[in-house]
Amino acid sequence: MRSSAIDFQTDTRISAQPILLVYFVCALAAFTAGTIASNMTTKLTLSVFAVYIAAASYGIDHLNSRSPTAAKWAALLLLESMLMLSTVWLGAVPIYAGAFLIPALAAVLIGLRAAAVMAAVQSGLLVAFYMLKGAPESVWLVEGVLSCWAIYGILSAVYKPIGDVVEWAEQVYATASETLEQLRDKRADYEQTVAELKGANAQLNSLNKLAQNLRQIAETERSAKAQFVANVSHELRTPLNMIMGYTEMIIQSPRMYGAALPGALLADLAVVQRNADQLSRLVNDVLDMSQIDSDQMALTRESVDFREVIDFVIAAVTPLFKRKHLYLRHDIHADIHYIFCDRTRIQEVLLNILSNAGRFTEQGGVVVRAVIEGENLIISVTDTGPGIAKPDIDRLFKPFEQLDARIRRDYGGSGLGLAISKKFVEMHDGRIWVESQIAVGTTFFISLPLVQHHPPAADHMRLFSPYLHYERRSGTGRNAEQPAKQKAAVVEAGDVLGRLITRYMSDVEVVPATDLSEFDQQRAALSTDLILVNQKLDALDPAALRQLSRDTGMVVIACSIPDTSERAQLLGVDDILVKPVSRDRLLQTLENRGIRDGGVLIVDDEPDACQLFARMLSADDQNYSVLTANDGAEALHILEAFQPRVILLDLVMPTMSGLEFLAVRAAHPKLQSIPVIVMSANDADFHPLTSRCITITAKDDISVNSFMKCIRAVMQILSATVDANDSKQRGEPTAG
Repeated sequence: MRSSAIDFQTDTRISAQPILLVYFVCALAAFTAGTIASNMTTKLTLSVFAVYIAAASYGIDHLNSRSPTAAKWAALLLLESMLMLSTVWLGAVPIYAGAFLIPALAAVLIGLRAAAVMAAVQSGLLVAFYMLKGAPESVWLVEGVLSCWAIYGILSAVYKPIGDVVEWAEQVYATASETLEQLRDKRADYEQTVAELKGANAQLNSLNKLAQNLRQIAETERSAKAQFVANVSHELRTPLNMIMGYTEMIIQSPRMYGAALPGALLADLAVVQRNADQLSRLVNDVLDMSQIDSDQMALTRESVDFREVIDFVIAAVTPLFKRKHLYLRHDIHADIHYIFCDRTRIQEVLLNILSNAGRFTEQGGVVVRAVIEGENLIISVTDTGPGIAKPDIDRLFKPFEQLDARIRRDYGGSGLGLAISKKFVEMHDGRIWVESQIAVGTTFFISLPLVQHHPPAADHMRLFSPYLHYERRSGTGRNAEQPAKQKAAVVEAGDVLGRLITRYMSDVEVVPATDLSEFDQQRAALSTDLILVNQKLDALDPAALRQLSRDTGMVVIACSIPDTSERAQLLGVDDILVKPVSRDRLLQTLENRGIRDGGVLIVDDEPDACQLFARMLSADDQNYSVLTANDGAEALHILEAFQPRVILLDLVMPTMSGLEFLAVRAAHPKLQSIPVIVMSANDADFHPLTSRCITITAKDDISVNSFMKCIRAVMQILSATVDANDSKQRGEPTAG
């Protein structure tokens, strides 16, 4: 039997003392029976039997204090002897009738094994007694033996299930105890987790407060950035407009200044004009990027004749080298012709490096070399300057870093040029590095890829269209032809969307059309991949877009980005010109409105700007009479006595700004008839380039799979809370 059952039997055993108490009672009963017996022999026999039982019981009781097990076996032997003596005195009946008592008492005192042993012993004694003494009937022997083993079987049958129940109960108890311990551990873990959660919640509240503070700081920074952009727009464009305007006037109309101007002066002015144009493009990029709220500078890549870039840069820095009597040479490999790059950025990089080389070189000069290595163009600029120590080379490309204070004092500069140049080169997938020796000179190396690289793009970056799967492969040769661009027909009254596509999507060629009728006329000769429509929000017609897609078999993407005319309409003016304004652009704007002569009122708080625009309007036999005003109040005073054909209005002015002037003009019908052209250096006065809707129309029905991809793409672009890997985790429908 299993240990639990054995333990149960051990727990259910009784001691010898209750049995001894029964024996004492039996002895007292025998003694009492002997006392009242009439037969002397019987009286003597019962008295002796009583004394024997009492004496044996007394001895077993003393033995029990020393060895309980021995006392129990002695109690069994005493019972066996009592049965034998009773049989001798009374005949065969006691030993047969009381045979079952021996194994029963053994089971109660010692256990089932002892009961089995005593049943076997009792059976042997019964058989021996039967063979020696005989019996009236053999059935008594059989009944005696059967009674011994029957009582053993009954006790076994009772003990085993009880033992199993006890074992099950112990297992349940052990399991319950283990579960209880686990629950206690889990409760401790839970309490610890609750405490940690409370701490985490407190930290989260602190972080939320910190996030709110940071959000407020970010909002303040955003406002400061917007104000900075407005200031940069006005403070840079206004003087830049003076430089570009006057150089253009002098170069195009030198007769205005009387005697013929020297050719060298005109050549120098051409250099000034080229650099002013370069600066103007950079200012425009800064302002465009701030309007679009991009976090990186965009590139306008195109196939550029590298020799033109080198010629432009060398022409720009030649005066510096001539002034310091330095040589400036260039050695361009004969195989180098076109590279795919942003002309403005690469020119600025080379201008920065060559300007630095010219400023820091006192004797000798600079050599510009360009060679082809594999699929890369390697440009090197080597000077004979003082050289740079190796520990200082790593500091060159850090913003606002200059090797010592003497450099800023002696040579000027802000320490930004090389940092910006490094960024521009890396945006072209290139790299820039330096090698230098003290007292020998320094060489700047620039590595640029010769051909355009097309990194794999997600479907939604291919103009949200799931239908354009063909990828053109670019050539790998040194002078390989650049891959054909995707063509997009851009239908809009102005040019704002076309300019955005050209500037920020270098792999798309724009085919412009002013309206759908013009597009229909050109459609037979066009081979475009999709159609982009830019119209006012209330003019977008879904049915017309759907019909256009069916007629052309192309995807139609419609949006609503306000152009210059719409922004002018919102201001209540006829047109908007953003400074710097060239003479040709000003005259063409007036020509477009049929104003070829007559009075012009220029309203600007900058006297230089008024003088410049007056010179533009009076040059080369122009029949304009010009009046100027320093602010809106002075302009209103002039308008009381003089009615010009057009007003050229600046917006940022003291006393009365241009916007306040327009508000007064809107309240006077007489003034409303005078056209107003705004000329301002501050783009922040106008609405940013944004679209409040976008519509995609396909010729055929869009499958569920494609539709879900488009939805996911738009969500990823427009929502900062959508995980880019969400579609992989959830899965998309596979059938439409």
